[in-house]
Amino acid sequence: MRYPAKPDDSIRRFAALRNFSLHTPTFTLRKGGETMEETKSARFLRVAEPRVNRACKAISLIGNLARGDYEYTDEQANAMIAAIQNELDGVKMAFKRKQEKKFKF
Repeated sequence: MRYPAKPDDSIRRFAALRNFSLHTPTFTLRKGGETMEETKSARFLRVAEPRVNRACKAISLIGNLARGDYEYTDEQANAMIAAIQNELDGVKMAFKRKQEKKFKF
């Protein structure tokens, strides 16, 4: 069992989101002298997939440190895990704040 999930799993999760589209404003994407219009949801999917895959790969590589090839203390391992967890908690809160609805007149 790999820790965490394989990076390919995130591709499958994001691929399911491609089937619906939000009516959001578009912005201009310039690539190689070519101008394209892209929605915010399409940009999110385009940018998020490789970032999530890189993060999963990096976490997997950190998990490889737990194999028998390295010497470490429990304090060192706990410090690494706490640092990763703090960053993940911050990301969760950022997405949660976006979803919270507040009462306004």
